[in-house]
Amino acid sequence: MTEIVFVNDNHITFQGSCSREEAAELHRALVCRLTELVERKAEQAELDLRQVDRIDACGCQLLALFLEDLRRHGITPAACQLGPELAAQVSLLGFSETFSVLPSL
Repeated sequence: MTEIVFVNDNHITFQGSCSREEAAELHRALVCRLTELVERKAEQAELDLRQVDRIDACGCQLLALFLEDLRRHGITPAACQLGPELAAQVSLLGFSETFSVLPSL
């Protein structure tokens, strides 16, 4: 199960798995977080994926849509952490360019 922890106003830390099994829960959490950021007129949001142990194409697609929605609302996704194992999974799934805002450690 994906747990999303809000460390501070603009920092979003993901934990656990971002996969098809958690897609509905992840989608609800991302929509809620996007709404909060838009209402507060946030200028940027930081994503921390270091604690994600598994991601699949569905999880990548949801996070890619979240990044796109942030940009569409004028919120800049800030560079944050993406661990080397997760970076390899993202690369294998073909999402490296999409997640290029998130450099690997």
